[in-house]
Formats: sequence, C-alpha cells, structure tokens
Amino acid sequence: MTVSDRLPKGPHGLPRAEVERSQRRRLIAATAHLVAEHGYSGLRVADLAAVAGVSRSAFYDQFRTKEQLFLACYQPASDTHRRAVERALRAEHDPGAQIRAAITAYLEILGESSDLARAFFVEAQHATPAIRQRFLANQSAYADLLAEWHAGVQARRPDLPNVPQICWIGVISGIVGLVTQQLEGGSAADAPAKLTEPCVQLVLAVAGLRL
Repeated sequence: MTVSDRLPKGPHGLPRAEVERSQRRRLIAATAHLVAEHGYSGLRVADLAAVAGVSRSAFYDQFRTKEQLFLACYQPASDTHRRAVERALRAEHDPGAQIRAAITAYLEILGESSDLARAFFVEAQHATPAIRQRFLANQSAYADLLAEWHAGVQARRPDLPNVPQICWIGVISGIVGLVTQQLEGGSAADAPAKLTEPCVQLVLAVAGLRL
C-alpha cells in the first residue's frame, strides 16, 4: 500500500468500511514520510490529509489527534521489529552468534528505510510525553529479551555473573544512543556496518562472555 493509492473518483459503490480502511492505510502511509521530512512538531493534519488524499473530516473520523495517528503507525512497526529480532536471536545456538544475529536484525530493519527510522526511532523519543513513554516501553522489552537470553545461557554456564535488570536497560539505552547518533548524523543504511560490532561487544561484555 502506498500513499499514491487512491479510490476511484466520483460514485464508486464501495462499502463504507472498505473506504474507511483505504483512508486509514493512506493516512498511516503518509505519516512516516511527513514526520521524517518535517519532524513530529511540523506534522499538520492538513498536510496528512493532502498527501493521503482524504478530507480533514475523514481524518477526524479515523483519529482524534495526530498523536493517536502516530501511535497507530508506530506500535505495529515496533512490534514487527521486535518479533524479527526475537526470531533472529532464537535461530542460533551459540550465545555469541545469537547476539550477533539479533543485533544484525535490529540494525538492518532500521537501515531499510530512512523515513521509518527517522520517524519511529528518532522522532518518537521526543515527539510527545505519551509517545516517548511508548518508545521507552518498547525499548524496555528488548532489555527483557536480553535478560531472558542471559538467564538461558547462565543455566548452561553457571560461571557467568548475575546481571541485574537495570544493567540490561542500560545496555539498550546505550544501543539506542549509538543508533540515534548515527541516524541524526549519517545514513540509516550505514547503521549495520558501523554499529553491529560495537553493539555486539557491549552486550557480550555485560553478559560476562568472552569477546
């Protein structure tokens, strides 16, 4: 589905539910592009409606505010991202290979679209308090994933140190900082090549595994 997809002009006889689904998809498709270009603070309902090819009244039939629209776009994207990282983590058996696969998936997905990375990673961190809280909660889920991974490795390797949950939160915060710096000052496509190794080393060092 792209922003350019449009319903036929004039009477078309399509069910109202289908029309509303089309409008919703087009509004969601327009959001990442406009937020990446203008920032969340520069996002205007009039621009969203124009790019999506819907009326302002159609926008408000779907969403009460632009914040609600942003969250409707952001959360599914974040959930998809995290599931891909989980699959990568569990596809390997060696702990080091697991982390490398998970970090690679995390960074490659961000590198696939500069618009999505800018809108739903960089802008989500400071768009509004509610959006920032959602961003932090989603990143905290990665800390939980690392804690679960480490507990599984430690069950086989009792020599490994115990790692408090707050340390995994710190690891994720560090990775977020590195990624944010790269996205703000460079290309999203370069993130995997530049950041995979530092992020892998950070996780393994905290886990007590040999680099």
